Amino acid sequence: MRLFRKLFGKKEKTPEVSGPDDQLVRLHIPLSDGQIGTDEERQRWDDLENLLEKTVLEEGVGDLDGAEIGDGEYTMWLYGRDSAVLAERVKLVCRQQNLPSGCRMYVRHGGIEDDDAPEEIVNLT
Repeated sequence: MRLFRKLFGKKEKTPEVSGPDDQLVRLHIPLSDGQIGTDEERQRWDDLENLLEKTVLEEGVGDLDGAEIGDGEYTMWLYGRDSAVLAERVKLVCRQQNLPSGCRMYVRHGGIEDDDAPEEIVNLT
């Protein structure tokens, strides 16, 4: 079970992908005040979170595990069997949004147990 589900008890919507091939895509969206953002910002990124969750689940490319708000960022955690495929889908959805400057995506091309998995940071704006 993933960290956010352990901590916050989010209900499973589909069987969880498990094993060493669980790959990470983490989306970082800067917030305007450097803290937790405005109510409007948080609502906007919550809507994007819901859209991403729906999209990746329906297309069978991954699962949105949760989000964090704080330290000036809205951060979303997504996992799937192939982070390259998942990252491309996230990019397509994000291109339809008016993202603020500084948005980036961290992509880990390997399982969570693989200490040598290649990683990259993709700038979205």
